[in-house]
Amino acid sequence: MARIHMIIATLLARSITSLAAELDVARSMASPRTCGASAQGRSLLQQNASTLTENRGEKADERYALSLLVVRELRAEDWTTVVLPLIAVVVLVVSFYIFLTPPKVPIAPRPSERPRDSRASEGRPSAVPGGAPRPLSMVLCSDLLVQDGLECTLVLPRLAALSTNAQVNVSDTKGGAVFRIKFSLIPDRDGTRLVMSNQSGDMTFATASDSRTVKAGAAQQRSLSIMNPKDPSRQYLLEDKSGGDFQVSNTSGQFIRFISIPGGFNAIDDQDQLLAFLDPPVRNNPGQVARIGPLVDVGLIVMCFLGIGVLTNDKEKQLGKK
Repeated sequence: MARIHMIIATLLARSITSLAAELDVARSMASPRTCGASAQGRSLLQQNASTLTENRGEKADERYALSLLVVRELRAEDWTTVVLPLIAVVVLVVSFYIFLTPPKVPIAPRPSERPRDSRASEGRPSAVPGGAPRPLSMVLCSDLLVQDGLECTLVLPRLAALSTNAQVNVSDTKGGAVFRIKFSLIPDRDGTRLVMSNQSGDMTFATASDSRTVKAGAAQQRSLSIMNPKDPSRQYLLEDKSGGDFQVSNTSGQFIRFISIPGGFNAIDDQDQLLAFLDPPVRNNPGQVARIGPLVDVGLIVMCFLGIGVLTNDKEKQLGKK
């Protein structure tokens, strides 16, 4: 569009310049005498200028009066010779400005960035390729799935620091109890170590027991069997891996890894997607903050984080005996 304007302006300027030249030629042929060109004309202008100065009684400069008379004596043809080229120059200047000015491109807004907790970001992977999180196929309690687009933040008790059987709570960030946890330092008769129920204790969501499928080996690897008492088919095995990491898996071979970081864990599925994480403990605070992402089963993640505390407690107790 700017190039079209430039071409039109150039043609218009040429037309104006040609018209001015034609008018000048025609005026020269019609009347070769110009204002003030002869000696008689100059003398007449000077006399008129002197008369104008005397009549007004002003001490004006004679040159100024002479210039005024020259302007008055100019005919229409003389004005066209001056004005038309000026118009052509103005048109060209404006056209060059329009042509050389770069078009304004709207700037797209920057995508909003989700703020991160500086304490929680250490050692964690960045956003998972693929955009929106996919529904977690490993579900222990279908009633405890985090809604899409939301995040669940809970405060978990530090079971590794307990030295006796206890009944503790999983609470929200304001201190309100969300789940009741029954912890058995020494396994019950059926091997139960953890029971997670609602706040009143009349509804059990999940249990964790010492696994009886793992045979004693040289490494004496311990594990917990996590299940939903209402649906025994939903059963998972939480194992202690090397290097301080843990892993929970089902009978189909799907798993979630709990990667150890200083004071906490990252929960990552088999697609390397970050599902949840456990913040390092804060001094003089008996609990640890757990953050669980959208479409993730809160029941399974909470039981795994608590189960890690149980296995850690057992490991430290075993090392103490040695």
